[in-house]
Amino acid sequence: MLAFLGGGSAPRRAVGPAGRRAVVARLRDLTDENLTAIFEGEGTFLDQERPKLLGELSSSALLEADNRNGVLPPGIDRDASLVQLVYVDEPSCIGCRYCTQIARSTFRMEGDFGAARAFQQLGDEPEVVEEARDCCPVDCIHSVSFAELKVLEAHRQGQLDSGAMAAAQGAGKLAARAEGRDRAPNWRAPLARVRLDQVGGLEEPSSGGRAELGDESLPPPPGQELGWETLASLYPDDEEFGE
Repeated sequence: MLAFLGGGSAPRRAVGPAGRRAVVARLRDLTDENLTAIFEGEGTFLDQERPKLLGELSSSALLEADNRNGVLPPGIDRDASLVQLVYVDEPSCIGCRYCTQIARSTFRMEGDFGAARAFQQLGDEPEVVEEARDCCPVDCIHSVSFAELKVLEAHRQGQLDSGAMAAAQGAGKLAARAEGRDRAPNWRAPLARVRLDQVGGLEEPSSGGRAELGDESLPPPPGQELGWETLASLYPDDEEFGE
């Protein structure tokens, strides 16, 4: 299953019954032609492009690229409002590394601030991801929908680009260490400024098949996944988005 998701470099974990059923159902939906295109074709997205994108793109942008190329992870629902994914509130993360040790194909440590990050979704079995979330000593791993994930990751990228993440990291980590699991949640604040029903989801590709490699197979640049109008609502005081 990890190889199917492009996470073959991580240590393998046993796939449970639910995971096996999902993979079998996925494979039944694939024709011989699709299987050849995905697993045998030279320069395929799965074999050639996707490994390069792991950790470089946000996990929501990676899901969109998977969707466009016909390799959406088995078991995922296309409903953008369904809570089925995970997001790390990085300013609150204290760098304990528990989640990265338990669900190695879902979480990894980012280098700048020593915080965990979900670099891809559904990289591990759901029960493994749940265990990693439950082991977090400061409850900074949250279950979210695709629409919420997309907004939160765009907001995170904006903080990184503007330098605001450094200040947020300092204040967030101090509060997390002092208050632990009882700290007041503020990670949802970016969601209050966006209409989630207007955030694009993982619609069925119109072509019904795998996208050809090239510029159209890759996601938009980080921070531009939501469109300028949505970004303007996230950063109303930024001159770049002002009227």
